[in-house]
Amino acid sequence: MTGPNSLTLNDGKAGMEGLDKERINKIIREASKGSKFFQHAEKKEKELQCKVEKMLLERKALSDQVIKQSEVELDALVARLESTRDMSRDIVHVDMDAFYAAVEMRDNPALKDVPMAVGGSSMLSTSNYLARRYGVRAAMPGFIAKKLCPDLVIVPGNHDKYSAVSSQIMDVISKYTTEFSAMSLDEVYCDMTELVQNRTVPPELCPEHGSPETVESATRGRSPASVQTDSGQSKSESKNESSHGSSILCWCRRENVVWNVVAELRGDIELATQLTASAGLSCNTFLAKVCSDLNKPNGQYLLSPDRETVLDFVAQLDIKKVPGIGRVQQAYLSALEINKVSDLIAQRGVLAHLFTAGTVQFYLATALGLGSNQVSSEEGKCKSMSTENTFTDMDVNDENNKLSPEIKTMLSELSATLANRLKAENLAGETISIKLKLATFEILQRSRTQTHAISSKEDIELVARDLLNLLLREKLEGKPSGFRLTARLLGVRVNKFVTSTKQSSLLSFTGTSCPSKTWNCPVCEAALPAQIVPFNRHVDTCIDSHVTNQETCRSGELVKSPLLVEETVSDKVENDLVSQSCPGEAGDKENAEFPGFDHFKDNETEKRGQKRKSAEAPFNGEAGKWLCPVCNKALTSNLAIFNLHIDRCLLQGRDSSATRKESGGPVGAAKKQRTSCDETITCTNEESKEVAQRQSESLLRYFKRA
Repeated sequence: MTGPNSLTLNDGKAGMEGLDKERINKIIREASKGSKFFQHAEKKEKELQCKVEKMLLERKALSDQVIKQSEVELDALVARLESTRDMSRDIVHVDMDAFYAAVEMRDNPALKDVPMAVGGSSMLSTSNYLARRYGVRAAMPGFIAKKLCPDLVIVPGNHDKYSAVSSQIMDVISKYTTEFSAMSLDEVYCDMTELVQNRTVPPELCPEHGSPETVESATRGRSPASVQTDSGQSKSESKNESSHGSSILCWCRRENVVWNVVAELRGDIELATQLTASAGLSCNTFLAKVCSDLNKPNGQYLLSPDRETVLDFVAQLDIKKVPGIGRVQQAYLSALEINKVSDLIAQRGVLAHLFTAGTVQFYLATALGLGSNQVSSEEGKCKSMSTENTFTDMDVNDENNKLSPEIKTMLSELSATLANRLKAENLAGETISIKLKLATFEILQRSRTQTHAISSKEDIELVARDLLNLLLREKLEGKPSGFRLTARLLGVRVNKFVTSTKQSSLLSFTGTSCPSKTWNCPVCEAALPAQIVPFNRHVDTCIDSHVTNQETCRSGELVKSPLLVEETVSDKVENDLVSQSCPGEAGDKENAEFPGFDHFKDNETEKRGQKRKSAEAPFNGEAGKWLCPVCNKALTSNLAIFNLHIDRCLLQGRDSSATRKESGGPVGAAKKQRTSCDETITCTNEESKEVAQRQSESLLRYFKRA
């Protein structure tokens, strides 16, 4: 059978064991054949095969002596990894069963006995266990799922409803432990160590091992759920084979206590939501996640915290069951005849020459059954928030090469959805990203980091539209008149969050919390509302327009504007900015300020840099200066340096806003900080990575504009 391997059934989900994969794969390929997705999958498959073949040639060139030497070197790494083993924690991975589908079946009982899925004709989010028997699963197009199961009922998703149920689940878990980390709406890691220790009793007080009189005295007043057992369960019955997590009598052994605690937790979740959860119990997050999939649905599986037991367990584990090893890695490893986790250790000498050091260490840690046993509520906090829509092919540009009305409408709707979710979580973000999947299935992404966190629909839409316009210009460059760019997915994301409390300090500095405040544009001197995103956009437009006007001037003549002031001796500090900054490439003064900027440079960036230099030529040869709108300082007319200085002024103001007693708007307040602002011109070791990244992105944005 021909066709890309990516168009084959991934039967790794629970409830998909023993399916007729050959029949299902044939239906999937026939339904996809000739489509753009099929063509894209074929292209990606060929690229992957080329990489695999290249890897195998490298493998063939390795001598036995070289491999043996690498094995000896890696044995030392294995010993160091083994020394980090910690089996003292009781880590639990709670995973709701077919969460979205289960919520819909709960709210509509008519769906319980029919194969159903959540999503649309373009893509499914999940499916119930009846649908999985037909090969229907998440991340599958709905129209293909209907060919696999003609009676499939597809229900539109409702994110708000799922979020509300997820909050109920978190509330239940918080009653057991404060150390939990939510990976998604339906997946949580919990550290139950403290609770297990508190619930463990001496053997003489144990319901199973102690005398009846002693036990009655010790358990009087305790929660019935913490001591009761399933009367139909045999004491000799294996815990992992019992009736999906029933309580057992023994409370003096660690394994039995954690088993009972998790059974009780799952029962409370079901009482609160009428939904079932499965759980994995072990000594670290890696093992707990693997175990949570072994007794689904509505079950739990415990892997004893014993080194030999763990090693035996992971040795027989299929590679595709390892979290973090996806389809591409599976293809590489399969080509090397690595199918079980035990093969990773056996072929460690080969892996050392074909993969990066970090990847090899991950493989070895996996083979040893090692993983993190630190679970923190901080880790589970939302780090980004996004929303996207998949649709039939839609034109991105109109006849005038502007954004089409349909795309604008969709972008506005996505921005509104994202703004509402941010408001509900009391968050604002500094970085806005867009994702555009073309009809050819090529994925384009762009991001922009602001000097000010935003959360409103208007601000998010404004930045996202700018990024989308940037992508459009790039893709239309060199294309014939009338060319239409078509897409099938549009998404918007916000990250680099601050809470509303931190946001308030930023607002107090910039003055945006007071509607009457205004800022003056440094180019045209227009009074603008003190809102950072529209203000930056206006300044960018003015600067671009000003540079364009300069290109039309006669050589040696310069159009005067309020932006330009006479050079003074004090300006030498900013003129010497490059020579004082962190060392970069010799002769590349602008890049010297950004040690990490080379990462962003590519052919397109260099082309834009050429255009930028020609556009700035009339500026840089003149003794003119630009005025910083924050501190009123006269600056060099180099646009990159100018933008960098403004970013630093705003950052300096943000850091000192908590101690400033009076607010005179961004200009007046920043004047008081001028000395300290000048002192921060050079890159110091104390500057955070976040500032360095923002500086790099600022210069990158400048190249893109020019």
